[in-house]
Amino acid sequence: MNVPDFSIPSRQSPFAVILIAFKTLKVAFRQFWPLIIVMLAGSNKLSLGIAAVSLLIISLLFVMFSVWSYLNFYFHVDEDELFISKGVIKKSKLSVRFTKVQSIDMEQKLLHQFLNVVSLKIDTAGSKGEEFEISALSKSDAEALRNLILSQKRELIQGEENSIFEEVIEEEKVVFSLSVRDLMKVGISQNHINTALVILAFGIGLSDEIESIFKFRPEEYIEDYVSGAGYDQWKIILALIPFFLLIAFFITMIRTSLKFYDLRVIRTGNGFKLKSGLLNRREQSALLQKIQVVRWFTGPVKRMFGMNTLRLFQASSVEVQQNKAIIIPGCYDHQIEAFNQDIFNRDFKEGFYRLIPHISLFWRRSLFVGFLPLLGIIPSGYLMIGNLIWVTLLWIPIVITVQYIYRKKFILETDARMIRIKSGIIRDHSEMFEIFKLQGLDLTQTIFQRRHDLANLTFYTATGQVNAPYLPLNEAKELYDYCIFLVEKSQKRWM
Repeated sequence: MNVPDFSIPSRQSPFAVILIAFKTLKVAFRQFWPLIIVMLAGSNKLSLGIAAVSLLIISLLFVMFSVWSYLNFYFHVDEDELFISKGVIKKSKLSVRFTKVQSIDMEQKLLHQFLNVVSLKIDTAGSKGEEFEISALSKSDAEALRNLILSQKRELIQGEENSIFEEVIEEEKVVFSLSVRDLMKVGISQNHINTALVILAFGIGLSDEIESIFKFRPEEYIEDYVSGAGYDQWKIILALIPFFLLIAFFITMIRTSLKFYDLRVIRTGNGFKLKSGLLNRREQSALLQKIQVVRWFTGPVKRMFGMNTLRLFQASSVEVQQNKAIIIPGCYDHQIEAFNQDIFNRDFKEGFYRLIPHISLFWRRSLFVGFLPLLGIIPSGYLMIGNLIWVTLLWIPIVITVQYIYRKKFILETDARMIRIKSGIIRDHSEMFEIFKLQGLDLTQTIFQRRHDLANLTFYTATGQVNAPYLPLNEAKELYDYCIFLVEKSQKRWM
């Protein structure tokens, strides 16, 4: 296999001109679409002529900018660093050492697929996103560059003598794939109410834009039409709610199908690759040593299907963003178990030592969330709504039920290597991580907890922080001391 010579400064694929122009046009349209509508809505020939000339000039500027940007973009590899020079008005030169690379992902949006190129995104330590992006490379060149960086990084960090060729031909095995039937189940179990709220927010925003541009309020027109036709406004609203939710359901199904179409998880020699998407084809990679947290959750509908959504969070020197996590929907329990055994290299049939919150957690949260707020709400609310204020007393049994479920489901399990935390109210969450990969750990006590020998443990991981409240003080101290000891003792590399 011929490996390109990346030591020579190279440009991207010529198709990068089209991609840069499209990206710039998309950003401009998002900023100026109200102005564009006003210009196109002009009723006289003069306005349409001005709009046409303006559009022609802007198009020429976009083409010039795209070509210039393409010509000024170079990348090359020198020893153990990747160098990129770019810029049109403001030129910049960037470099990153291979040892600082956290992950390398490939992405193929619809236009990329049409042009038969991919985008290569390189996330580095200390970055707040993809610090390096090469917008258009052939897939073979992108894979060769990724293999070069990862193989040389392994040699630099671990001292392994693995050639680029060995990295490229490394055996791969599909360990998970999402069938069409399971994809439909995943779509059905999504949060359709969230989609409905997004549509509603978009509709309100669009209505405000129409009012500001055309001095026309759509809601007044609808109200006048409904009143003139003699319809009951509230009955129409109630009748439209199921129709609105049905639209949200279909939109969610379409979005889910496009995002997770042909999802496959491939096991490589040192980690996983995830490939998914129809219009936006994306390939993410995760090295085993960099997977810091494994999290999975299920909700009421997912639970009916016996499914979970699995997320793999990789280590980073900054807080890992949610969109950087590898998401594997539609996993059954035995598949979750198989992933965990593969990632952590152990049999989870072995027992864990359990810690559960003290009963004080239930009583104090019920008191501060349920009872005390009502002491201030009832007197003032009575003056406004009269006897109906007593309906608010239903808040108390709701809070008590929620806090009971929360305490009952919260379990911290630990052994010599691992910590697993289970929690949830409506949705059931589980997350697991190796102790030596902790980024921080706190043991705190309130005045009440000091009097009752209780403490809170806070674990800082790649997903943020996880709180374990109201644990027995002796057990919390033992776990805290052991975690600190294991983190300081461990010599394993994982960053």
